[in-house]
Order: sequence, then C-alpha cells, then structure tokens
Amino acid sequence: MISKFSVRKPYTIIVGVVLILILGIVSFSKMSTDLLPDMELPYAIVMTTYEGASPEEVETTVTKPVEQSMATINNIKEVNSVSSENMSLVILEFEGDTDMNAVSLDMREKLDMIKGYWPDKVGNPSIMKLNPDMMPVMVTAIDSKNMDTAQMSDLAQKKIEPSIEAVEGVASVSTNGLVEENINVLVSEKKINKLNKKIQKALNGQFNEAQNKLDQAKAKLESGKNTLNIKKEKANKELAKAQAALTNNQMSLAQKEVQVTGTLTNLQTQKKTVEASRRTLDKQIDQLEAKMKQVPDGAMKLQLATQVNELKKQKKTTDQTVATLNKNIASLQKALKQIQAGKKKVEAGLTQFQVKSSQANAQMLSAELNIAQGESQIKSSQKELDSSKSQAKSAADIKNKLTVENVKSMLTAQNFEMPAGYITEKNVQYLVRVGDKAESEKDLQDMELMDLGIKGIPSITLSDVADVAVVNNQDDVYCRVNGNSGVIMTIQKQNNYSTADVANRVAKKLKQLKKDNAGFHYINIMDQGVYINMVTGSVIQNLVMGAVLAVLILLLFLKDVRPTLVIACSIPLSVIFAIVLMYFTGISLNVISLSGLALGVGMLVDNSIVVIENIYRLRKEGVPVKEAAITGARGVAGAITSSTLTTVIVFLPIVFTTGITKQLFADMGLTIGYSLLASLIVAVTFVPMMSSGVLHKVQEKDVKFVDKMQAFYQKVMGKLLPKKLLVVGVTIALFAVSVFGATKIGTSLMPDMDSTQMTMTIKMPKGSSMSDTAAMTDTVMSKVRGISDVDSVAAMISSSDSTGLSSISSSGKKTTDQSSMYILLKDKKNASRLRGAFLSVREGLVLFHSLSSYSVTKYQGKPKGRNGSGRAQDL
Repeated sequence: MISKFSVRKPYTIIVGVVLILILGIVSFSKMSTDLLPDMELPYAIVMTTYEGASPEEVETTVTKPVEQSMATINNIKEVNSVSSENMSLVILEFEGDTDMNAVSLDMREKLDMIKGYWPDKVGNPSIMKLNPDMMPVMVTAIDSKNMDTAQMSDLAQKKIEPSIEAVEGVASVSTNGLVEENINVLVSEKKINKLNKKIQKALNGQFNEAQNKLDQAKAKLESGKNTLNIKKEKANKELAKAQAALTNNQMSLAQKEVQVTGTLTNLQTQKKTVEASRRTLDKQIDQLEAKMKQVPDGAMKLQLATQVNELKKQKKTTDQTVATLNKNIASLQKALKQIQAGKKKVEAGLTQFQVKSSQANAQMLSAELNIAQGESQIKSSQKELDSSKSQAKSAADIKNKLTVENVKSMLTAQNFEMPAGYITEKNVQYLVRVGDKAESEKDLQDMELMDLGIKGIPSITLSDVADVAVVNNQDDVYCRVNGNSGVIMTIQKQNNYSTADVANRVAKKLKQLKKDNAGFHYINIMDQGVYINMVTGSVIQNLVMGAVLAVLILLLFLKDVRPTLVIACSIPLSVIFAIVLMYFTGISLNVISLSGLALGVGMLVDNSIVVIENIYRLRKEGVPVKEAAITGARGVAGAITSSTLTTVIVFLPIVFTTGITKQLFADMGLTIGYSLLASLIVAVTFVPMMSSGVLHKVQEKDVKFVDKMQAFYQKVMGKLLPKKLLVVGVTIALFAVSVFGATKIGTSLMPDMDSTQMTMTIKMPKGSSMSDTAAMTDTVMSKVRGISDVDSVAAMISSSDSTGLSSISSSGKKTTDQSSMYILLKDKKNASRLRGAFLSVREGLVLFHSLSSYSVTKYQGKPKGRNGSGRAQDL
C-alpha cells in the first residue's frame, strides 16, 4: 500500500524528502555539540568553614551533625567526610537513579535545621553537585611584551574578563596570576596614643576653664562672706548703740514720768487740802456772817467782821494757792503727756528697731544661707567636675573604641552604596543612591569614624588612627606564559549551552580582543572545543567513510550504477531523517549519539538493499518498472519491518536502565532506533519511488572477481557441510577464545586519543616556599620549551587546578609547593610525533632531582579532567 502510493504519487514523496532535508539542515545547525550527553553524577559535597577550629573541633561541632542529618536522606548510598583545620568536607554518594535536584532541596532543609545550633564562627554550609560541566571549557594564557604584570592584570580584569563573561553561554571566568592592588588599613597603636594625648590635652583645657570658673566663684563667694561678716558686725554695733540710746531715753522718760507723776500727785493732794481748807473757810465765813446777823453787838459784829475779813483773806490766799496749784498741775499734766508721748515714741522706736533688727537679722541669715548654698553648689559642682573629668577622660580614650574589629565594622557600615529608588521631576526619572562608597585611597583616609564633640578636636578620620596604604600581591602570585609574566584565565560554560559552541564564541571574542588591543597575545592552552571538534569530526568522518564503503560494496555486487545510486541517496536521507528525530527529542551531537549514528549507517542500508535487490530482480525478469517497484517493495516489506523491529528491540533495554548508564547510552540506543526506523521508512517509500524512475533499463554484467569468490565459497561449503562436528567444535573453540580475550582486554570509558594538549603537575618537597617552587617551575619550563615539538608552555601556582576545582590542602591553606603547567604541542596530525613529544617531556623531567614528584598527562577531555592516562612519577 505504501510502496504503491509512493510510486503513484512521486511528487508527494519528493515534497516529503525536501521537507526532511530542510528540517534536517535546520535541526543540525541548531543542535548543540558536546563531548558527552548531559550527565548528572550521583555525588554531592557539603563544604562548611569553621574559622580557627582544630580538626577535632571541626569533626565534633560540624562534621558529625552534618553526617547524621545527611544519612536520613532517601537513596543515600555512602557518606565520607574529611575534617581539617577551618573546614569540613562531607562527600555523599547516592543511588544512580536519584534526582539530584530534589536531593539538593532535601539537603538544604536538613542543613537549615542544624546550622542554628552552630557557633557564630561556623560559616553557612554550601552544597556542590558534581557535574562534568564543572570542567572549564577553555584555559587561556594571555601575556604582552608591552605591559608589565600590573598593567596586564588591569587589562585582563577590566577589559578581557568582562568581555569574555559577556559571551553567550559563558558562566564564569576565573583568573590566576592577577596582580591585585588592595588598600590595607593597619590600625596604628602609635597614632592612637598620639591622638589620645591630644584628646586628653583638649579635655584638660576644657576642664581647666571650668575649674577656673569654679575657683572664681569660690573667691567671689568668700569675698561676699567676708563682706557680710563685716556688715553684720557693723550692723550689730549700730543696732546695739541704737538700742542703748532708745533704752536710755526710755529709762530717762520713765524717771521723769515718775517724778512728774509724784509731783503732780503731791500738788493734787495739796490742792485737795487747800480746797478742803477753802471749804472750811467758806463754812466759817458763812457761820460768822450768819452770826453777825444774829449778833446785835457792834463790837461783836466788828470782831466778827474782822474775823470774817481775816477768813476772807485766808480764803483769797487759799484761792490763789489753788489757782497756782491748778496751774502747776496743768503744767505737770502737760509735761506728763509729753513724757508719755515721748515714751510712746521711744516704745515705737524700740518696736521699729526690733522690726528692723529682725529684718536685718533675716537679711543676714538669708545672705548666710545663700552663701552656704553657694558653697554647697560649688562643692557639688567641684565633685561633678571631678567626676565628669574622670568619665570624659575614660570616654575619650579611643584605644578601647577603635579596635581592629570596630574599625572593620565602621568601614563595612560606611563603605557602601546602594540604589534607593527613583524620583520623577518634569517627566524625567532620576536614580537615587544612598551611601558613599570609597573610590580611592584618599577617600578611605578621609573617612570619618567618629566625632567626640570635644572643642579643638575635629572629627576622627581613618588616617588619624590607621596607616592606609596601597599594596599588591605580586610576591604571592606566579604565572608564566612562555617565560613571560602573564595571566591564565579559566572559562566555564553554563549548563544548557553546547561546549563546542561556547568555545568557538570565546575563541572568536579573543581574536577580536587581540585586534583591538595592541601587544595583547593569547594562547589557548586547553580548549575542549578543539578536542570535541576533533572527536566529533573523527566520528563524522568514520560515518561518511562507512557510507562510501557501503556504496562501493553495493556497486561491486550489484554490478550497476543506477541501483547503487538509489542506495547512495537513501543513506544520507535516512541519516538526515534520524537527525531530525534526534533534534525534536532533545538529543545533542556527542560522541555517544554520533557513535550510534555511525553504527546505524551499516545497518540502515540493509533495508534499502533488500528492497532495491528485489525490484532489480523483477526488472531483470521483464516486469514493468512501476509494477516491479510496487511488487518488489511489497514483497519484502514484512520481512524488512520485522528485521528492523528485531534490531531496534535489542537496544530498547538501554532506555530502561538507570543512573549514569542511562545518561550515557540512552542517546546511543535512541539514535540507532531512529536511524533504523528512518531507513525502514525510506526503504518502503523513497526507494520504490526512485527505482521506478531510474530502473527503466537493466543489464546484467559479469564480474570475474565476484564469480571466483562465489565458486570458492561453494567449494568450501561443499567440503565443510558433511563435517558438522568439526565445524561446531571449531566454532565453540573460537567462541571460548573470544570470551577469554574479552576478559583480558580491560575496560575504559573512552579510548586513548592523541591530543596536542598536555598538562603537568610539579610537586616540590612539602613546605617549599613560593619562591623555591617558582624557581623550579621556571627551570622546568625552560627545559620543556627546548623540546622541538613544544609550541607553548604556561605555568601557575594557585589554589585552583585545570578543572576549576580547588586544590587547597587539607589544612585549608593554599599550597605553595605545587605548580600546574600546560603544554601545547605543534603537530596536530602526526600521532607518532605527538607521542614522541609526550615521552620527551616525561623523560626530560627525570633530570630534576629536586622534585618530590611530577605527573605528565595528555588531555583526553574525560569527566575526570586532567588525570587521563598520566601516571605520577616519584623520584
């Protein structure tokens, strides 16, 4: 049915073929090229730092809790650990089919649960999954004859490295051999003591001023106290004098009052006596006058009249006396009133004196209290001044404040810069940044640390307490390229990018940088892209050669160009069809998938050969071309389908394997399946269609060589068929020899291949200094460069090896007794010369008896990195 449709509708098949060709070209251009398929190794490492801890303390505090928590994770197979100074390393091995992404999340959760119980000095544990992509894509050595090491480092760090990092697919670029300039801040005890003295002097000046004010207040208060005492004494004297005068006046008035009162009393008594006498006289006169009226006698009357006159005279004298007494009494009463008034004035004066005396005493007391309070305040102020002076001197002592840790914290807090958002003004956005990151040595020197607020002492800057100097690590860096100082850059790719594509892009960028920078020179001393292209190119070359040989064999046996042409067209069509299927199922072009494709080439012509041979037979029998194409394809369709499915089913178990086996060989099984299925489709569609167009004329040709082979085969088989036991015995013996030989062959992930790239590790005696290792490395480099087949040599002493992983010693410190050397050979094609150069390098090292050990390795591009087939030689 399919063959009939293909023959009846040839243009439909041609359109399908064109579509496959277009898809194949696009798919092939977009497929990533790599050495091996994407692999996820079932290994993980937990690294934790513990600064200043011994191995025993690291094991107890960090390693054991990590081991215990990791042991509870599913699919764990084995746990190993290394506890060294300052660092814990826990290596975990899982079952082959473990999902490492899910395991990483589980590991992180377990670590988050235990890290809260660790001391503050324990760092945050980091998880690293082992992956072949951790190997660098390229190791490039750069140097320049026009620049010194510092200039070369500046160019590499500011221009070359950012340019390469910007290349699509590049994950990171690590650089070895850079001369890095750092600003060292060394807290100076001498500067701090000098500043302390200056601060103490300023504080003493301020406190002396305050002390002078207190002393002045004390003197003023003492003067006031003395003045008050004098005034008090004077006032007391005046008051005593005034009181004495008033008292004397009061006593004098009292005496006069007594005298006047006594006199007045006497006068009043006398007046009463005189008045009583006058009344007596008046009575006597009245009696004598009455008697005179009664006495007729004149003499008697005269006598009585004389008596009356005498009495009247006495009365007159009495009246005068009374008047005089009244006058005297009035005078005395007036005097008494005056005395009493004076007495009242004196009493009022005494009262007023007492009031004024009380007021004066109160004022004096108030003044004394004020003086006492002033003295108390001065004493309190003096005490406070002394306390403040002591506290201020203690607080101003910056020796305890500006320690190394405090200065470090201040630098961290002040030396930052970060965006704080945007502000919009008149439809224009401005980026707002906060912080003031130091850009130069002077910025750090002028960085303000604190302001003590002391008069005469400006804000304390970093240069006041520390020595700020620019230093570099030139003495701690060793990197040579062909004997010149240089820089080695290790480039790693992102996981989802093709190694070959990334390597090619980086190589292109390096060429552009070489053009743009005069004097800049580079050497790719390790390039996975070159190796991958070489390996994949070799596989593709073998694939093409296999296809060509298959076509030639067909031509030899079919004895006709036209059916051979049909097969020659069906082979690339089947391969392209398989590539399309590979692309849409996510299979990359790698050694494994291309090997599967190469294996499939030999089998994918089988279906087409069977179909074309049957059609060709029918044509020789005289069947019309279209009927022969339809009948011939239909007649063998069932046979080739069952044969193809039988072959495909053999590789089906690979798909159901787990772990690294599946990751490595699933691509091969799928690729072989795709190529065989593609060959089946091509055999039942394209081959009948093309045969109907090219097999109009057929003619049988004789080939003597083939005829002789067939005759020889018939003769041999005629003799062997009767001897069944001999044939079976020989077959069993050959099988046994084959099995025995297979056990002796050995196994390897990949065969050894010649490469122009070599690596060398040189180990000096343990504890050798950087200078000793550098000197020996220079000597070895000079020897290696003298070998004729060596093109370029680069060497470095660093904390990373060619895989990009750390080569830090077990103590957590950088090793200075080991150097790595990269060797690039000249010849890229002559395998014998490459092997000769490899041996020359190894033999040349035997002369160096100072070496502890060395290893020379041909770069194989294997997952284990640079170890390859090289063996360390102990001298």
